[in-house]
Amino acid sequence: MRTQKAESLEEALQRILFWSSLFWQSRHRLVGLGRLDVLLDRFADEDEKEATAMIMDFYDELHRYYAYKSNYVSLGDTGQIIILGGKDTEGRYFENALTRIFIRAMIKKRLPDPKLFLRICSDTPDDLIREALECIATGIGCPVLSNDEVVEPALEAFGYSHADACNYVTSACWEPVAYGRSLEKNNIIDINYAQALSRMAGMPEFAECKSFEEVLTLYLKCLDDELETIRAHLDGIEWEPDPLMTLFTDGCAHSGRDIAQGGAVYSDYGILGVGLSNAVDSLLIVRELVFEKQEITLSQLKNAVLSSYASDPALGDRLRQMHWFGKDEEPVITLTRRILQQVDERLVSYRNRFGGRLKWGMSSPNYIEYAKNTGATLDGRAAGTPLGVHISCADPIPFTELTAFAGKMDYSGNRSNGNVVDFFVSPGLIRSNIDKFVLFIKAAVSMGFFEMQMNVVDSKTLIAAKKNPADYPDLIVRVWGFSAYFADLPEDYQNLLIERALRSEGAVC
Repeated sequence: MRTQKAESLEEALQRILFWSSLFWQSRHRLVGLGRLDVLLDRFADEDEKEATAMIMDFYDELHRYYAYKSNYVSLGDTGQIIILGGKDTEGRYFENALTRIFIRAMIKKRLPDPKLFLRICSDTPDDLIREALECIATGIGCPVLSNDEVVEPALEAFGYSHADACNYVTSACWEPVAYGRSLEKNNIIDINYAQALSRMAGMPEFAECKSFEEVLTLYLKCLDDELETIRAHLDGIEWEPDPLMTLFTDGCAHSGRDIAQGGAVYSDYGILGVGLSNAVDSLLIVRELVFEKQEITLSQLKNAVLSSYASDPALGDRLRQMHWFGKDEEPVITLTRRILQQVDERLVSYRNRFGGRLKWGMSSPNYIEYAKNTGATLDGRAAGTPLGVHISCADPIPFTELTAFAGKMDYSGNRSNGNVVDFFVSPGLIRSNIDKFVLFIKAAVSMGFFEMQMNVVDSKTLIAAKKNPADYPDLIVRVWGFSAYFADLPEDYQNLLIERALRSEGAVC
């Protein structure tokens, strides 16, 4: 009897490339590239030099047609995410030689695509965290760090089995998904917290409010209206059949239904959020300047907002200097949690046409796209200008403070659809303080962050690259949940990155 030849690492990588290219023709597209160190664990004893060379070639092939695979907004947004590491069903941390080889190969290639996503926990070895930080320090924006000690329990509380929660991957940038077992379209629409704020400012009742609590109540009512619009949108969605994804998704064969008909084990939806920081800062401005210090009136504020601050540019300038979101201060945390609790209460009962539930999260890529149709807000932001980005602070606060703020948010159950701490780091700061950054990441895990990404670049470089792009053809930046060449980005994204870098400089670990 003839025995079948054992597959080599090179052949396994070629097979992944084949299926990856095939799934790109699917209407539902590929859910990342999976936990490749787990899937290829049988090759963990390969010669490191040879394995590194093969994985570098693998990266080149994935990158080759990245423009074709990219989202319409920007080159690089492909969803080609490689998941590494992670806790298993027994609570043990999994990593192998390939975990590190994938990271080391990326350090050598320095490509914006594909992307790495490293799952970590309190048991992650210090030297693996160090290698991840060395990769981040190159400026390529990856790996994104995901805290299994928060994400896994949240997914299980949402309704995943324990095994599926432990085996999570991402459906696009960072939205957790059950590997090979779900429809889960996790970026359907966004909760626009800023739009609700803008609508509130235009209501006659706004200027008549007698207390901050009345203003907050009115805002939450406008937010409820936003959420009802989202529910109606979700109810109207119909998916086209997708035989390829159906063939490879658990549950479809057993149920006898296409993935677009609810055949998967999980048929949940996911939405994200934009403008939360604008809403929190705006409301705290009202509390301080109108009701505590009584320096301005609601009518003055309303008139300025309705004119997009053209009627009172000095007020707009003043408000744009007042930032709270992301700071580890009790009033900020309490208000943010109250707004998020309202969302949870309104959406926790939602069921789609398949009986699936709804995950939502604080992070979204649409802080520029949604902003174009969002009116002025009470924090000095003019109509149409970018909204706040993920879990970040416009002031240059310490990374530890921002992470402490993030750790005091509730990510349980329905709130588990992507919650990213996002900050800028000056080049050289990580490398010159690598031991401190390892300790920072370990502390951040215990503080309870959900996910984290960093942009390692300074404003001087970004400004120069915008002025003379030919001099910086390989400059890579982190955009929302993907990395891209700076020169490939639309001008509004370039401008926002420059603005954020300028504001962040001065932050310390």
